[in-house]
Amino acid sequence: MSGTTGADAGGRFAVPVVDISGWSGGTAAGRALIAADVDRAARTVGFLQIRGHGIPDGVVRDFAAALDAFFALPLEEKKRLRPPSPGVTADTPRRAPSNSA
Repeated sequence: MSGTTGADAGGRFAVPVVDISGWSGGTAAGRALIAADVDRAARTVGFLQIRGHGIPDGVVRDFAAALDAFFALPLEEKKRLRPPSPGVTADTPRRAPSNSA
């Protein structure tokens, strides 16, 4: 991925692609190169596409379909799917319901 700027030869936006297949079982030097590619992509473009992750193609397709379905929803419906407050995330511990009435 060396030299990634976020634009292709025609000046169009290009998403950097980083192959991480060499991470597991790879050498420290190989992992350092992968880390440098991720760092470069994050600093120059802000995001990247990861290849060689080992996630089955069917799972990737299902995830992409779910994303497409969500973003196709009307804005008002998407807004209803927001967390109840900014402090609530998937990692927020759940409390048992209170029995006091």
